[in-house]
Amino acid sequence: MPDIDDMIDKLEELNMDDVIQAAVALTVKDLETIQRNQMLVGEDSKGEIIGRYRSRKYAEAKHAMNSLAGLGNMDFKLTGSFHKLIYTTLDQEGVIIDSSDKKTKRLLEINKDIFSLNPVHAQFYSAEFLADKANEIIKKQLNGV
Repeated sequence: MPDIDDMIDKLEELNMDDVIQAAVALTVKDLETIQRNQMLVGEDSKGEIIGRYRSRKYAEAKHAMNSLAGLGNMDFKLTGSFHKLIYTTLDQEGVIIDSSDKKTKRLLEINKDIFSLNPVHAQFYSAEFLADKANEIIKKQLNGV
């Protein structure tokens, strides 16, 4: 086990951006699941509703399929392919969430803010998944593993 001076040196060399990037990479499936769940409750990245259905009859049919979004609120899920094809890319710009479904462009015209976690869901992701992985990475680096 390294002594305290070694650990202090390693701590000073620690790049938190790299730690967070690595932690996100290790929890990307959790991030994508939370993104899907956020849409299922009808919320976008700002915490606002994704949108409202114009047809009362359609809204009632959709509500019977998924009541989590609330009556009349969009969840962008019908067949499930849009949700299923959500993926995450990590690069210098940060975390990019998208879907490879053919409907993505049309859905972004309805609400351009659907991808990315809103503050409530981001806090949940951070507390439940990201923080633990980041701590594991830091401990490994400090212990020279």
